[in-house]
Amino acid sequence: MAKNRLHLQSFEQISSLNSFDMALKSLIYPRIIAVETALKNYTLEEVLQDAGSPFLALVLFSWVSSRR
Repeated sequence: MAKNRLHLQSFEQISSLNSFDMALKSLIYPRIIAVETALKNYTLEEVLQDAGSPFLALVLFSWVSSRR
């Protein structure tokens, strides 16, 4: 038996909990994605600089340009 079981007694409580969960996710998710994207971009930039290959930078620039 689960120790952290919620003692919900009506469908309205379940529905309210679900609504709260969705609202919380909608507040947090965009910020998490922004941080993740920033970290990926920083990492990719560092990898390209460390590789020192203009070819890799050219390929990346072409790919990014085509996505705009």
